[in-house]
Amino acid sequence: MFYVLDGRQSGYSYGAKQKTVAQRLKELGCVEAINLDGGGSTTMSGVYPGCDENAIINSPSDGSLRKVTNFIFLQNMKEPTGNPSYAYIYPYSGKILSGSTISLETKVVDDNFYPVDVSSVNYSTNEYATVTSDGKLTALGEGTIIAEVTADGTTGKAEFQTYLTPDEIKIYNADNSKELNEIDAAAGDTFRLYAKAFYKGIEMMSSKDAFRWSTSDENATIDENGVLQISQYPKSDITLSVKAGAYSRDYQIKIPKTYENVFADTNSHWAKDIIAYMNSIGVVNGSIENGELVYRPDNNVTRAEFAIMVSNYMGYELQQFSDVSLDAFEDADKIPEWAEAQIKAVYKNGIINGKDNNGKLYFEADVYITRAEAATMISRMLPELIEKKELTFTDANEIPDWSQDAFKTLTAAGILKGYDDNTIKPKNNVTRAEAVTMFYNIY
Repeated sequence: MFYVLDGRQSGYSYGAKQKTVAQRLKELGCVEAINLDGGGSTTMSGVYPGCDENAIINSPSDGSLRKVTNFIFLQNMKEPTGNPSYAYIYPYSGKILSGSTISLETKVVDDNFYPVDVSSVNYSTNEYATVTSDGKLTALGEGTIIAEVTADGTTGKAEFQTYLTPDEIKIYNADNSKELNEIDAAAGDTFRLYAKAFYKGIEMMSSKDAFRWSTSDENATIDENGVLQISQYPKSDITLSVKAGAYSRDYQIKIPKTYENVFADTNSHWAKDIIAYMNSIGVVNGSIENGELVYRPDNNVTRAEFAIMVSNYMGYELQQFSDVSLDAFEDADKIPEWAEAQIKAVYKNGIINGKDNNGKLYFEADVYITRAEAATMISRMLPELIEKKELTFTDANEIPDWSQDAFKTLTAAGILKGYDDNTIKPKNNVTRAEAVTMFYNIY
């Protein structure tokens, strides 16, 4: 028998004294024992019955093997017989939060423990759970769940503990799987959240059905799937609550200070508060039309206008770039005077490099900027080594190669978001409202 004891891991295992380990080995029937003392790199791996791939069975506290490693390797030298002999349910044990639904899977092996294909599987359970024909087990109440299976003449059993109330609940951002302690939000923001339950420091098996979400303000709504939406700015911070059984945990949704809306055409616009804030710190401004100050939030942004937003956001001292030459651009004479200083600044800092056309470089100041171009420019404003995530948008193949990394960075950071139909629309033009929201999301 091999016995591995992990340690130094809060919520998982703190180790044990030698006397305690010896007593446990005696309970398991051991007469003689040898301590190999692999320390925090000790790793036990194996193939679970009926499975095809090797899996790590313990949790090494060092996180990985040492560079110079010794192994004890055991191999099954017997031949497959193909006769169904044993059935195993996965998962085979654990703690389940009452009301949660988990999926059971049955593996059948022959008498030499080689996998055997299964033609029929029938599940049953006691009063602490229900189970469907396809293995969906739902925990009920509090007690010991005994799940049993009959598969091609073989039988198997799994045992779980179900609890009505956890000791702790934590919430996570579904976009990057990071734990949240509070949420910074603004009007128009959407967050995808999920919860985990813990009992005596150990994570319980759970599903969304076991959690109940609520907020303290009607301007913030959250559905049963954990999708939190901020419709407009509330007057104060919001409390987000998540409950399971008798346990409840509250989180604060921090709402930034609202700013006076000075634009006549944004009063009912979804980005009104963001535009007002970004105007108050000098990132964007408007223009006078018919005696009124307007922002034109749904107008497309030109490359020159976007360069000004970048420069304003970065806070460049424009006089430092007065000597920068823009002669590298074939259309330098078409760059408007009102944007020339800012374009010099962003060009010098490598944020905007121009567009190649038959070996010649053009700035195209009056051309509308695309989402791919805007994403690339904003990514150049950010620190290096920011986390990236793979793109799952249905139109991800339309993102140009030169903008792939930018989209991976900006979507991981929450700066750029997709649409309700799971597209990212990289070729679309960017509106003035969308542009200012991108800059706002950098905070």
